Amino acid sequence: MGWLFVAAMTVVAVSSLFILRNGQYSGIHLLTVLALVSLPAGIAARRYGRIAMHRQAMVGLFIGLAMAGAFTLKPGRLMNQVVTGAPGAAP
Repeated sequence: MGWLFVAAMTVVAVSSLFILRNGQYSGIHLLTVLALVSLPAGIAARRYGRIAMHRQAMVGLFIGLAMAGAFTLKPGRLMNQVVTGAPGAAP
């Protein structure tokens, strides 16, 4: 299950680099950078037997994923309109 999580997080992080708003990155893309740094750090920590550091990196990634998902539901964002059916999402 661990490698599946790593693979999924890598796909999500890399694919998020192609999602732009008005042709620019937004602040939420800082979580992408954090994920792309934390993934190899977490893997390296596990390989060197630093289990607490590995756990911290992976739990942090999961929390970051949840935060990014929550930010996409802010009013005025496209995902808010998709989920709630509310009109007026930003283009």
